[in-house]
Amino acid sequence: MTGTEAPGTARPADPAAPPSMYDRVGGEPALRKFAAEFHRAVQADPLLGRMFSYSGPDHVEHLVLFFTEMFGGPPVYTPLGGTAAMQRAHTGLAVTEEQRQRFVEVMLTAADRTGLCTDAGFRSAFEAHLVKGSFFAVRFSQRGSQPPQGPFPPIQPWSW
Repeated sequence: MTGTEAPGTARPADPAAPPSMYDRVGGEPALRKFAAEFHRAVQADPLLGRMFSYSGPDHVEHLVLFFTEMFGGPPVYTPLGGTAAMQRAHTGLAVTEEQRQRFVEVMLTAADRTGLCTDAGFRSAFEAHLVKGSFFAVRFSQRGSQPPQGPFPPIQPWSW
């Protein structure tokens, strides 16, 4: 950082490089708005609502921290357990293919409703990352599946 960025931004070292996804969306305030919209929508969804009805009042905050780090912002999710915590959160949910697809749809709709993805290239990259991640959630959510044992590597931020 050069000392001129706002606290919590993740500017690339090369000024000619594109901004991180975190900076591109407007940082924590935009991610908080997005996470709140997703949380509201997924709890109301007939296919996914039951699965998310168990998420406590910290769910929105965890989403904000997760997306902050995944979008290339400060490493604020890793101290909560990072990849291992995400896998534990999905253990035993037995996510189906239909639920996986619906999760991606609800997430993208929340992004659209909150203005998170205002250009096609960014939205396409975001969707690709969501789809990839959703397959991991299905894999680790099946009954009898054993999450891999750590230590886990640090979260690798998404790029676009």
